[in-house]
Amino acid sequence: GVFVALSMVLIGLAVVAHRTRWRPATPARDATSLPVDSIARVWAIGFWIVYLGFGWIYLSQAMAPETSPDGVAYHVGLISRYFRDHGFSRITTSFFANFPAAVEMLFLFAFSIGRHSAAAMVEFLFLMATPLGILSWARRAGHPVAGAAGALLFFVAPVVGRDGTVAYVDVATAAIAFALFYALYLWRAHPSSRLLVAAGLIAGFGFAAKYTQAAGLLYGAGVIAVCLRGRWRELARSIAIFAGCASLVVAPWLIKNAIYAGNPVSPFLTRWFPSPLVYASSEVEFMQRNRSLGNLTAAAFPLELTVRGVNLEGLIGPVFLLLPVALLALRSPAGRQLLAACAIYLIPSFGNVSARLLIPPLLFACLALAIAVERVRVLAALLVALHAATCLPWVVDKYADKAWRIDGTGWSAALRRIPEQEYLRRFVPDYA
Repeated sequence: GVFVALSMVLIGLAVVAHRTRWRPATPARDATSLPVDSIARVWAIGFWIVYLGFGWIYLSQAMAPETSPDGVAYHVGLISRYFRDHGFSRITTSFFANFPAAVEMLFLFAFSIGRHSAAAMVEFLFLMATPLGILSWARRAGHPVAGAAGALLFFVAPVVGRDGTVAYVDVATAAIAFALFYALYLWRAHPSSRLLVAAGLIAGFGFAAKYTQAAGLLYGAGVIAVCLRGRWRELARSIAIFAGCASLVVAPWLIKNAIYAGNPVSPFLTRWFPSPLVYASSEVEFMQRNRSLGNLTAAAFPLELTVRGVNLEGLIGPVFLLLPVALLALRSPAGRQLLAACAIYLIPSFGNVSARLLIPPLLFACLALAIAVERVRVLAALLVALHAATCLPWVVDKYADKAWRIDGTGWSAALRRIPEQEYLRRFVPDYA
């Protein structure tokens, strides 16, 4: 009841905020000023066909019983305990118990109503919202075709579809990363303390969702520093607003860890913050394992990431073998901004080469690739069509049947025509 009541209050506040939200006085090429020609209509129709088609498949997966390894182990496993305990409880037996869990707090709202599958639906909503946010930015930036193409390149990638339909947080962190990019884009066009407040809160939410999203704090501070270089007083003030608002979201998680584990960033930096709960060797082993998934060589990495997906816990699709073409986006200001964001968000991947960790930088890379080819609209359309065709679940089964991907059980599991207990026994080996 508490969660339902609080949800109603938050939805009411969101409606009020939507009606009174701040609007820039002179938008940099507002969406309504873009001509609606025959090409735009074709792209709009194509976008909705692919978006709704894959969205229907994704919905059936998100509604199925939760079977993902990390979802069962801690993304939902830990919040189910918090729900029973009516608050945080000190957990000393899980390496993951002190990871920041801002997105899982949203899972907690849903879990209180619909239990395990409802948590996956929260991640699914991030998945469905992200392409629309991309379109919003692209229309403002004057790249509507690239926005539609880039949004679909991201949306239908197999690892994105799988991650976005289970109780994981990587698609959510990609959405948060793009929200930060968008907020700072608006701030560059129309400097405002309110936009810095928004950007700081978003960046803090990213870090509170996953440690690797500290890249967002670096990206935000870097954008502010570049835009205000030489204006030292204004720069100091802007950084203070951004960092201060980010700390409002970050600090509670660091304080919780300091109290419960004796280490604000537990389970990492154990040599700096020794704790009886985590051996330093455990941290080292965890990092080494993530850096050397499958002991891949550099030469094997592109094919493993795009076509095979066995050792990297997922794949992004064959068309991304053309990803170096995205460097042509350096010709446009928007392309340079996207590639800079991609580079910053790529930094954590050097410590963990899992395809899931590449989802945030992949979003920016998709848009950069789309901008690189948008002048030749037929080529952009063919790229999206080929990507969609090769990423259909039953097509992926033909060339990457051992990869982490959508399993294709469809609506039978979602509607519980397959009994939940039977489904869990089939897909969770340790369930019995």
